[in-house]
Amino acid sequence: MIITNITTKGNTVTSSLSGSLSINEDTGEIIIRKSGVEVLRLDETGFRYYDSQSVLRISMGQNEQGQEQIIVYGADGKAQILMGQKPSSGAPILAIAEPGRDVIQDLA
Repeated sequence: MIITNITTKGNTVTSSLSGSLSINEDTGEIIIRKSGVEVLRLDETGFRYYDSQSVLRISMGQNEQGQEQIIVYGADGKAQILMGQKPSSGAPILAIAEPGRDVIQDLA
Protein backbone atom coordinates (compact mmCIF):
# COMPACT_ATOMS: atom_id res chain seq x y z
CA MET A 1 0.00 0.00 0.00
CA ILE A 2 1.34 3.42 -0.96
CA ILE A 3 0.54 6.21 1.49
CA THR A 4 1.31 9.88 0.98
CA ASN A 5 0.96 12.77 3.40
CA ILE A 6 0.49 16.29 2.10
CA THR A 7 0.41 19.17 4.56
CA THR A 8 -0.40 22.74 3.60
CA LYS A 9 -1.26 25.66 5.86
CA GLY A 10 -4.15 24.42 8.03
CA ASN A 11 -4.81 21.28 5.96
CA THR A 12 -3.41 17.74 6.14
CA VAL A 13 -4.31 15.02 3.64
CA THR A 14 -3.29 11.38 4.02
CA SER A 15 -3.93 9.40 0.84
CA SER A 16 -3.66 5.82 -0.35
CA LEU A 17 -4.69 4.19 -3.62
CA SER A 18 -8.19 3.52 -2.26
CA GLY A 19 -8.99 6.70 -0.32
CA SER A 20 -7.96 9.73 1.67
CA LEU A 21 -8.34 11.40 5.05
CA SER A 22 -8.38 15.20 5.13
CA ILE A 23 -8.12 17.30 8.29
CA ASN A 24 -8.72 21.02 7.80
CA GLU A 25 -7.75 23.03 10.87
CA ASP A 26 -9.10 26.29 9.44
CA THR A 27 -12.67 25.00 8.94
CA GLY A 28 -12.60 22.31 11.66
CA GLU A 29 -13.54 19.55 9.22
CA ILE A 30 -12.53 15.91 8.92
CA ILE A 31 -13.38 14.34 5.56
CA ILE A 32 -12.89 10.71 4.46
CA ARG A 33 -13.06 9.80 0.78
CA LYS A 34 -13.10 6.35 -0.79
CA SER A 35 -12.00 6.22 -4.42
CA GLY A 36 -12.46 10.00 -4.62
CA VAL A 37 -16.04 9.93 -3.31
CA GLU A 38 -16.80 11.56 0.05
CA VAL A 39 -18.16 8.97 2.49
CA LEU A 40 -17.85 10.74 5.85
CA ARG A 41 -17.69 14.36 7.02
CA LEU A 42 -17.42 15.70 10.55
CA ASP A 43 -17.78 19.46 11.06
CA GLU A 44 -19.52 22.02 13.26
CA THR A 45 -22.95 21.00 11.91
CA GLY A 46 -22.53 17.37 12.96
CA PHE A 47 -21.61 14.02 11.49
CA ARG A 48 -22.62 13.06 7.94
CA TYR A 49 -22.34 9.62 6.41
CA TYR A 50 -22.77 9.27 2.65
CA ASP A 51 -23.65 6.05 0.91
CA SER A 52 -24.57 5.44 -2.71
CA GLN A 53 -28.24 6.20 -2.04
CA SER A 54 -28.44 9.03 0.48
CA VAL A 55 -26.82 11.22 3.12
CA LEU A 56 -27.26 10.57 6.83
CA ARG A 57 -26.54 13.62 8.98
CA ILE A 58 -26.35 13.42 12.76
CA SER A 59 -26.00 16.51 14.93
CA MET A 60 -24.88 16.19 18.56
CA GLY A 61 -24.66 18.95 21.13
CA GLN A 62 -26.70 21.68 22.74
CA ASN A 63 -29.63 23.55 21.24
CA GLU A 64 -30.23 27.30 21.71
CA GLN A 65 -31.66 26.65 25.21
CA GLY A 66 -28.53 24.72 26.27
CA GLN A 67 -30.30 21.34 26.22
CA GLU A 68 -28.31 18.27 25.16
CA GLN A 69 -29.67 16.63 22.01
CA ILE A 70 -28.82 14.16 19.28
CA ILE A 71 -30.74 14.79 16.06
CA VAL A 72 -30.82 12.47 13.04
CA TYR A 73 -31.80 14.19 9.80
CA GLY A 74 -33.55 12.45 6.91
CA ALA A 75 -32.49 12.58 3.27
CA ASP A 76 -34.80 15.59 2.84
CA GLY A 77 -32.78 17.55 5.42
CA LYS A 78 -35.57 17.57 8.01
CA ALA A 79 -34.94 16.52 11.61
CA GLN A 80 -36.52 13.06 11.84
CA ILE A 81 -35.29 11.65 15.18
CA LEU A 82 -34.63 13.60 18.39
CA MET A 83 -32.97 12.05 21.44
CA GLY A 84 -32.26 14.11 24.51
CA GLN A 85 -34.35 16.87 26.00
CA LYS A 86 -37.70 18.17 24.77
CA PRO A 87 -37.19 21.73 23.49
CA SER A 88 -40.22 23.16 25.31
CA SER A 89 -39.76 21.59 28.76
CA GLY A 90 -36.32 19.99 28.97
CA ALA A 91 -37.88 16.61 29.82
CA PRO A 92 -36.07 13.50 28.51
CA ILE A 93 -37.46 12.42 25.15
CA LEU A 94 -37.02 10.09 22.21
CA ALA A 95 -39.18 11.38 19.37
CA ILE A 96 -39.49 10.05 15.83
CA ALA A 97 -41.36 11.98 13.14
CA GLU A 98 -43.22 10.52 10.20
CA PRO A 99 -41.28 10.71 6.92
CA GLY A 100 -41.36 14.22 5.47
CA ARG A 101 -42.15 15.87 8.83
CA ASP A 102 -39.76 17.78 11.09
CA VAL A 103 -39.67 16.31 14.61
CA ILE A 104 -38.60 19.62 16.18
CA GLN A 105 -41.49 21.52 14.59
CA ASP A 106 -43.88 18.75 15.66
CA LEU A 107 -42.75 19.13 19.28
CA ALA A 108 -43.03 22.94 19.32
